[in-house]
This record gives sequence, structure tokens and C-alpha cells, in this order.
Amino acid sequence: MHLTPRHGLLLFIELVVVNLALYLATLARLWLPLGHAAPDWVIIIPWPLYVLASLIWGISFLFVRVFDPLKLEKLILNLVMIAISGIFNWFVFLAILFLGYRIMSRLQTVYFLFLYLCLAGLVQIVLHRLTHRTRGLNPGDSPSP
Repeated sequence: MHLTPRHGLLLFIELVVVNLALYLATLARLWLPLGHAAPDWVIIIPWPLYVLASLIWGISFLFVRVFDPLKLEKLILNLVMIAISGIFNWFVFLAILFLGYRIMSRLQTVYFLFLYLCLAGLVQIVLHRLTHRTRGLNPGDSPSP
């Protein structure tokens, strides 16, 4: 896949969303009174896990071609691709955590998936609306070939 500046920007935005969801999941685990009590050192995620999540999502999105121009035009298809790819990446992330870094709250990983799917969907909807507005199209219209 040839990485254009537009694809690079979308991938960068997606990686920011992944890291933001991971950070917000940490805050949610610290603040919400759910699950077993755990010391802060168990809940606070070390920086290598943020790098690991970025690598997993980045590589997967490049191979699956989530930001293929044909998929970007259809909002629903784009949201479905990001959701499926995000859930797959989450399972890969969990498998690597289980094999190499067992000190992470399971509830926190569920928060992470939920927050990621919500944030990624919201960002894609906003980006879709903005790109169609800048092209002078209504959200339901499709561009001419």
C-alpha cells in the first residue's frame, strides 16, 4: 500500500485515538468504583504498552488497508472496518499482554476496548463530515468518479 499524506494523517489520528483510549481507560479504572481494588502501580500503564498498542494498530491498519480510498467514501463501511480491525487488534494486544506482561487489570482492558470503539467511531464520523463539507457534498451524496 502506498502511504499518501492523507493516509499518513488518518493513521496518525487513529494512533492518537488508541493512545487516548488507553490513557482514559487507566483514568476510568482509577476513578470508577468497579472491580477489585488494586494498587496504583498495577493500574497505571507503563509507556512501553502505549508503544506496543501503537505498533499493533499501525501495522494492522496498514495491512488490512482500513484507510483505502474506496472504503473512506462510505461511512458505514469505514466504521465497520475500524470496529472489526479494532476488536482484532484488541485481541492481539490482550494475547501479548497475557504472554509478556500479566500485570494489567482485565476491567481496564474492557474499558480500553469500549473507549477505543467510541472514540474511533466519533472521530471517523467527524472526519467524514468535514471531508464531505470541504468538497461541497452533502453527507449522503457520493462523489462523482
